[in-house]
Amino acid sequence: MAPVHQRIGATALDELEHLNRHRGLISAIYARVLDHKIRSAENSPPFLRFPVLVDNQNLAGQLMQLGVRRLYPRALCDLEALQPKLAPGKAKTPGAQDIARRLVTLPTHTKVDVTMAQRIVGEVQKVFEEIEIIERK
Repeated sequence: MAPVHQRIGATALDELEHLNRHRGLISAIYARVLDHKIRSAENSPPFLRFPVLVDNQNLAGQLMQLGVRRLYPRALCDLEALQPKLAPGKAKTPGAQDIARRLVTLPTHTKVDVTMAQRIVGEVQKVFEEIEIIERK
């Protein structure tokens, strides 16, 4: 490995504990507001993005500005680019299609502080009537 890559990796590892604590804190805020069983940063996993399933497909502009994203436009098995790599024939995947349609993620990066996290989750609650947190097992 090139020395420059070693230095980058060492720096990233040095900051990983801090980054994971921050992501856990932000995830705990989202979960607490959404009335989920994750109650504290200590027992909250460090989500790269906090996933929730919502009741409709409309992702309002104000949420996009706050970093809320719909990551999958459709189920992975329905993407043309992946078709050559999949088994022949069209498999029925209603669960995957439902998740792709309903999944949005909330940001947890270090630019999101406690105040911003509370604002984001408040806006998510206003836009979506039904919110379901995806369980991490």
